[in-house]
Amino acid sequence: MRLTHGMSITNNSYSARVGNCAYAGLYDLYSYRLDEMSIKYPDVIHVFAAGNDANLNCTPYSNGFGTVQGSYQSAKNPLVVAGVNASNYHFWLSSKGPTRDGRIKPEITAVGQDVLSSIPTDNYLQASGTSMACPQVAGGLSLITQRYKQLYSNHLPKSDLLKALVLNSATDIGNKGPDFVFGFGLLNIKRALIGLDSNRFAEAVLNKYTTHNHSIFVPAGVAKLKVLICWNDTLKSSLAPIALANDLNLKVLSPTASTYFPLILNPNSGLEQQLAQPGVDHLNNVEQVVIENPVPGNYTATVNASAMLSSKQAYSLTYQFSYNQ
Repeated sequence: MRLTHGMSITNNSYSARVGNCAYAGLYDLYSYRLDEMSIKYPDVIHVFAAGNDANLNCTPYSNGFGTVQGSYQSAKNPLVVAGVNASNYHFWLSSKGPTRDGRIKPEITAVGQDVLSSIPTDNYLQASGTSMACPQVAGGLSLITQRYKQLYSNHLPKSDLLKALVLNSATDIGNKGPDFVFGFGLLNIKRALIGLDSNRFAEAVLNKYTTHNHSIFVPAGVAKLKVLICWNDTLKSSLAPIALANDLNLKVLSPTASTYFPLILNPNSGLEQQLAQPGVDHLNNVEQVVIENPVPGNYTATVNASAMLSSKQAYSLTYQFSYNQ
């Protein structure tokens, strides 16, 4: 479905419920409706500030964790933004995951402390909060969108492709791999554009009981290979204990027949700061495989599903190379 007014990115520096542990990380009817919009309008990506509630102690989580705001911020398909200072340290109020069902939110990070911004009447204001980080991500997405339109006959990119590009190209900060503080890392638009310009992505539709194989050639000298899939997950009851409906799975097979699985986090109480470990993800609609010092050659990224509520599911896959300096 195409839009009639040309809007493809929304910046949302607000939330429905603030400063209340009873609603933190909750997937509710607002979350459901926002996910519904992402499915109905796949050309539109919604970017939300994670919230500024990390000073809360939302039991049973460790202090500051489980504070990502509920409703909009806990929806599956939008992109949720954390904040850091100019030295890339956590902005002390920036809300942290997980969501109530253990998903990774926030997913991306930008500078949110002491940000200088324009205000009405031709003036400027310095302010802090994830509300200041969020527009940087939305602006970066607009640059990727502009480039995509230049490359592909003025067509708009799908929102899951945009999300995949920025998450897989993010600069890892904090704990190694994804975490509940910074998500997949710090926004890196230059690297995302390199992935787009180099055609390091694929878009496909997976049918039930089928498997897709994507070939990736890794040249010599690559220090790290990252492969990521993202999909706008279909709808499930807002009362379900786990929000994920179509449980897609990613794994990567190396030229030496080694199998690599996505990095997953432990959302259980007291374990929120554990390093991500390889495993099978049954919670998130974003999955990332990271391979350190990959041997050169042909890799195969395999996508199938453990379970699907719908008969088919569109997804985007991206891969990215890092080189030793």
